[in-house]
Amino acid sequence: MATLTIDAPEHVPPELVLPFDQLNGPEVMNFPPTAALSMAHEKPVFYSSYYGGFWVFTRYEDIRSIYQNPDVFIQWSQGFPANPFSKLYKPLYLNPPEHMPWRRVLTPIFSPRQMARYEDFVRELTRNQLAKIAPQGKCEFVSEFADVIPGRYTNLWFQPTKPGRYHLFCAEYCGTRHSGMTGEVIVMEPSEFQTWLSGGAPEGSLASAGAKLFQDLACNTCHRPDAQGRGPVLEGLFGKTVTLQNGETLTVDEAYVRESILQPAAKIASGFQPIMPTFQGLVTEEQLLELIEYVKSLKALPQVQPR
Repeated sequence: MATLTIDAPEHVPPELVLPFDQLNGPEVMNFPPTAALSMAHEKPVFYSSYYGGFWVFTRYEDIRSIYQNPDVFIQWSQGFPANPFSKLYKPLYLNPPEHMPWRRVLTPIFSPRQMARYEDFVRELTRNQLAKIAPQGKCEFVSEFADVIPGRYTNLWFQPTKPGRYHLFCAEYCGTRHSGMTGEVIVMEPSEFQTWLSGGAPEGSLASAGAKLFQDLACNTCHRPDAQGRGPVLEGLFGKTVTLQNGETLTVDEAYVRESILQPAAKIASGFQPIMPTFQGLVTEEQLLELIEYVKSLKALPQVQPR
């Protein structure tokens, strides 16, 4: 539940106090990207009494002025509500003069001239996605365009030099579950990696780990092999063609299974209701891969006959 500060500080004009909850408010639940803007028609700058109190600026010129005035405004990494486990992400939360060495390195990389080198590539991605949307005559901008373009899979190769486990953190605000965008890189000795690759590690294969996770998350209560659950039967489903509520058909592949776990309401199978909760931010990338492998393995399992 939100913690509401009943009284704003004395220096805050009462007419600038608005009941804006940036985590659980109705504006955020309706459409997070424009939640604050929905309040801006009353006050372009306002004070919220939630989570100990904070100011909200909605105009570009004000926000730009704040970023360019480090003598008055500083970067702060605690968030709202304050999180004792927040990380000091560099250089995002560094203030002058600490951030200057970072700027000297990063500015040439992200200069207008450098960005121009990617223009053709970005335009091609955009045109391809627009070509898919155009026949519909309309689209839901965020889910069908904005999320798709940066959501494309890319690869980055590097040579690790020291075995161990290393944390990964999302480097920019990517949505309401940004704080849950974490991961882990595990660097193994070559012999240990080969053992893991062959599925001979003590914890077993990805599919077996996914089977355990499937039970732990209570997925088996809705996805039952006897077709008596509230969700589709998963046995033998991978690789088959399914019909969606809107009449479209698709092949159940890894991308569809992934999307169904993270955004279950995106493509609902015909005959079922959109009751599955999202697991975005609740399962790690490794656990997601385990669940996908488990679903893929189910095509080899025997069917359970209803009584």
